[in-house]
Amino acid sequence: MASNGSTAGVPWHRQADQHPFLKDAVAAWLNAATPGWRTDTGRGKDRMAGHFVHPRNPVGRYQRADGEDHVEIRSAGEWFDTEGAEPAIIRDAFVLLWKALRHHWPDAVIMGSRSQTGRDLWTRTIPTKGQYADGYPVLSEELRGLFHATAGQGRTELITPPRVPEQLPGLAEYDRTFAYAKHTWKSGVGMPRRVTAATFASWSQKEQSKALFGCGHWHVRVTVPDTWNHVGTLPAPAPGDRAWHYPATPGTTFTTWAGGPEIHTALSNPRGPWKIEILDGILFDDGKPLDDWSKKLKEAWASLTAQADLNGDPAQRTAAHLASRAVRAILLYGIGAFAQRPRTVTGTTPRTHERRNHRLRQRHHHLATPHRLHPRSQRPPRMGRPHLVLRPRRPALPATPRRRHLRRGPPRPARHRRRLPHRRRLPHPAPELALPRAARRLPPQRPPHRPRPRTHHRRRTPRPARPRPHSPPPTPHQPGGLMPPRARRRTPKPQLNEAARLADQLQAHGYTKRDIARIINRDPSLVSQFYTKHKGAAFVRALTHVLAAV
Repeated sequence: MASNGSTAGVPWHRQADQHPFLKDAVAAWLNAATPGWRTDTGRGKDRMAGHFVHPRNPVGRYQRADGEDHVEIRSAGEWFDTEGAEPAIIRDAFVLLWKALRHHWPDAVIMGSRSQTGRDLWTRTIPTKGQYADGYPVLSEELRGLFHATAGQGRTELITPPRVPEQLPGLAEYDRTFAYAKHTWKSGVGMPRRVTAATFASWSQKEQSKALFGCGHWHVRVTVPDTWNHVGTLPAPAPGDRAWHYPATPGTTFTTWAGGPEIHTALSNPRGPWKIEILDGILFDDGKPLDDWSKKLKEAWASLTAQADLNGDPAQRTAAHLASRAVRAILLYGIGAFAQRPRTVTGTTPRTHERRNHRLRQRHHHLATPHRLHPRSQRPPRMGRPHLVLRPRRPALPATPRRRHLRRGPPRPARHRRRLPHRRRLPHPAPELALPRAARRLPPQRPPHRPRPRTHHRRRTPRPARPRPHSPPPTPHQPGGLMPPRARRRTPKPQLNEAARLADQLQAHGYTKRDIARIINRDPSLVSQFYTKHKGAAFVRALTHVLAAV
């Protein structure tokens, strides 16, 4: 929407003076009755989407009351500054943006937001051949939390007298409008490896310099030189605040996390080398996963900027300038989406849909939530058996082959031959179950085995031998030989747990165990233990979401 009045471009602020907060005014405007339309509560897995309530850039989602048409209302201010621009110029800006993107991506689509468009364009640059043809591995939650907590944004520092003179010797200004595009030419890929202090100290000077110039994150102990009289070089967490400061007082010692180039700059500073001790580090393989994506966006931005400078039509110059700002927003917010943290989103939806979808969510949550473990005294009964105790099976007796009783001397007549009593072969012991107590299952209990009484006379017609599982086919019974063994009952196959059943469904869709392990960021052997050791209760919810997405 364009802004040609006080609230013409932002109609959700028209009644802002009637509400205590701006978000309340936006919610009231979004939830106003609209004849023939109702709130779109989402489709597929995105249930209860509703309106997105934001004080500046809300999103209204509507659906026809008697049809399947869906409409999403957004503000053009998400993409660029619309101050003083007419709706026709804004429309031309989006047309120019679409044409510039289609020049590099023939199937490019402008999606609802800048971050969605940026991520969609990046997925089209993932290589189809080579090591990462199936996609780049995702960092674990622990590493993502570490980077979020120990890596900040650009440096912002206010320096006041007496650290600086009252009269500045000069002023330098850098145009960093599109600086993020330059910083994407190299980044870490693959699974990182840890570098301890002892390992780093054992390397040569050349290997240490190569590691510092690589893609890594280092935990260091830093001491400012005693003769230092300049601004700080390395960041440190500000005490009592979620911010960063740059210590510059001579003799100050602090512990922080920093990148390799920053550490190398401090070590080789011409004003005086800093004292730095490597405590720990994380080192990635060098790669360029964002290089192709950022190059294409830079070319689109350069072409639109040239049109804004050279076009003779003032309206087209304005439209090209707005389109170039939209390309910049795609790159900035696309990168920001990669490092996005969990956040709270406020939305609205009709109460009737809320109740219905709340029941669906409760049902889905009940099926996807892992079992909660209880102490033994508070464990709920299962299957009508309130007391189940897991005892190890008895060790199996050594299996001896059935053979005839041999004696020295000539063989006896057939009617006087004896045979050894039948020995029952016990089943093999089951492996130990490495499961929570609440998830263990016992095989059904069977009465103790009692062999049937046998007579000592021989049969005239031998009984045909029944095939035994996992044994070679029996030979025909010979007169005077032993009686064929009886077939034993088969131990019932253990039931699969929820994780194994979900893994089977994913394999039915074409995924392998290695693919499933890569999705949950674990070793493939753990997926095999879903079946053998009944593990995987902690991954049921994640596998459920993956199966829903598939």
